[in-house]
Amino acid sequence: MTTLRQLLSTLLLVTPALAAAEDPLSLESLLETPVVSASLTEESLRDAPGTVLSINHDDMQTRGYRQLSDILADIPGIQVSRAVDPRSFDRAVVRGIQGNNKILILLDGVRISAPTGERLPLAGNIGLEGIERVEVVLGPGSALYGADSLTATINLISEKSLDNQNMTVRIGERNHNELTASIGARLADDVMFRLDFGFDRVNDDQLADDYPEQFRLGDLTRLDGSLALPAQAREKPQFETEAQRWHAHLQHGEQSLGWHHQDFHYPTTTGSLPDSVNYDLDPFWGFTIDTLYWRDLWTLNSEWAAQFSAEYSRFELDSDSKFVNLFTGFSAGYKYARSSRQSLRTVWTRTTASPHQWTFGASFDSFDALPKTQDLPIPFNPDGPAAGQPLFHPGSNGALPIDIFELNYQNYGAFAQLKSRWNERSATTLVLRYDDNSRYDSVVNARLSWTYKATRDVTFKAMAGSAYLAPSPELAYEHFGSFAFQRNDGIYESFFFQVPNPDLQPEKLRSVELGLDWQLTPSTLVSLQLYHNQLDDLILFAPTSVPESGFVPGGHIQFTTHNANVGRVETTGLSVSLRRLQQVGSGTLDWWLAADWIDGSLNSPQGESDAPYSADAMLKLGLAYRHSDWTEYLRCEGVKSPHGDGINEVNRAGKGHLVCDLAVGFQAGQRDQWRLEVHNMSDARYYATGEGGTTVFFNVPQPGRWLELSWQHNF
Repeated sequence: MTTLRQLLSTLLLVTPALAAAEDPLSLESLLETPVVSASLTEESLRDAPGTVLSINHDDMQTRGYRQLSDILADIPGIQVSRAVDPRSFDRAVVRGIQGNNKILILLDGVRISAPTGERLPLAGNIGLEGIERVEVVLGPGSALYGADSLTATINLISEKSLDNQNMTVRIGERNHNELTASIGARLADDVMFRLDFGFDRVNDDQLADDYPEQFRLGDLTRLDGSLALPAQAREKPQFETEAQRWHAHLQHGEQSLGWHHQDFHYPTTTGSLPDSVNYDLDPFWGFTIDTLYWRDLWTLNSEWAAQFSAEYSRFELDSDSKFVNLFTGFSAGYKYARSSRQSLRTVWTRTTASPHQWTFGASFDSFDALPKTQDLPIPFNPDGPAAGQPLFHPGSNGALPIDIFELNYQNYGAFAQLKSRWNERSATTLVLRYDDNSRYDSVVNARLSWTYKATRDVTFKAMAGSAYLAPSPELAYEHFGSFAFQRNDGIYESFFFQVPNPDLQPEKLRSVELGLDWQLTPSTLVSLQLYHNQLDDLILFAPTSVPESGFVPGGHIQFTTHNANVGRVETTGLSVSLRRLQQVGSGTLDWWLAADWIDGSLNSPQGESDAPYSADAMLKLGLAYRHSDWTEYLRCEGVKSPHGDGINEVNRAGKGHLVCDLAVGFQAGQRDQWRLEVHNMSDARYYATGEGGTTVFFNVPQPGRWLELSWQHNF
């Protein structure tokens, strides 16, 4: 039986309960939920242009969402693979287009993504403590938000009151420990302060036991054939991750001042074949992002309102971050990077009795970056000047110093939006934005949306738009390689180097979409989206036109590659989802089902292949049953034929899977909640698709069954 058939069979198990349902409840309040992220103005979910989803606090509690990635995994059209990549840890694929850096993440409209587009995880570094709701806007968003709002825009809306103050303690198998807290206080009549905190640690020492064949340890042999470490001397692999996140928020009338902090450490052995990495030296990747922001809203008169904001964001890679793998000779190869962004933004909105509403915005961003370095023999000293540190290229016997790149650049952006209501049924939203950047060519993006209410219960939507991903300094200046020997003339010889490409240009997306929201009954909602995406100038590894043999003075390089705009991805897909509320016995059953079919292709210098990491089909199911003081929640996910990266693994499909999780919660009095969660309840051995090739799993093993127990105390 196929994976998707198994999931359909799971759904059929609940048919008797559905048939016994009575007194249907209403989803009207869901459709009328106010959202702000689709057009920067408040509107109902039903009226918002494009595909917008809103996940409220109650749903987050019932479904056990703790991190942003938990929510994304349940969104139609989004595929989340966890612990699959040694560089970005996890991976999100949105409507067939992969890349965590192609998703813009906001907190109350403030960017908390990496300041210069670094590829980072969507894992324990972004929690949901103190979050009232999460708005997800699928599709291109650069016409409103500028760079990097390519496939989706996620806006975490924080609590603006003293509600939902609590503390949660969670313990589980695989050495999982988590502590979260949300507290607040009213300092004056119009002054409120909130502080949210999360700490999460997992040390999975069972994964290797779950998959003994995949994690059998052999000798570590260097590229030159020499023995680095015999099998009998190697330690059992463990996979430890640790995350901290903070959010402090001070609200004074319409002014707000805030600080958001994310800190995440994970092993750089993630997804790697065991005989290509040395677990013994604790190779890890650690980073912090701190974001400070100030915002003020002015109501100028009965028609005009203006918002002003200032933001500062700083990213830093821990100087002890390192790879210990085949390419570093199984010795430590350290990395370092840092970047910052300073931003000024303003948005002006005019609201009148006219059916046409204008919104204007402008922004200025100044960026500083020290892009990710070459493999370093010793840790970089972040407190000293970048130049002059005793850092030398691998294999050069301390003779060839490593250049550390530093750059500063600016971006000026402006947009105009016109929302028009032509009659009671029909409305359009047109947005046009211009961005001028000192590093790459200027960019113009547009989005046109049309919403048509055919009846009170049926709404059609159409959207066409464009977006772009800025070429990050990390990609434009990525460089690495080593020297093999010194020639008789004193020149050091290298067979391969990755070299910078400062002329890298943005990736550009064009997208069209048709949507339907149909409220079949007051308690039943069906949604459908049909879309087509074309992503041009995709950034991929490619050989330089001629070898840059003199990239390192004193060395000679035989073959060089760089990142270049040489690829194109096209995807066409259909998302169908159903949600229904029902009265079943003495309780309420809230269930949802989402199905996706995606067809995509990658055109690259290697030829045509399937869209990287995209699955042919996905089916997701959630069932929440609330009765008395008890809540039960079942979640299942089926994935069919996820593809490889299109480079190392061309036209190869990974292993599909069906995984279900079960949670049981109990309300103990008015203040305490207990919850038991069983992840992968069938103890399935399943895989996520990795990069493949000679050093990384193509089918990355995922954890077997594990249990968690949590206690939440509400203040």
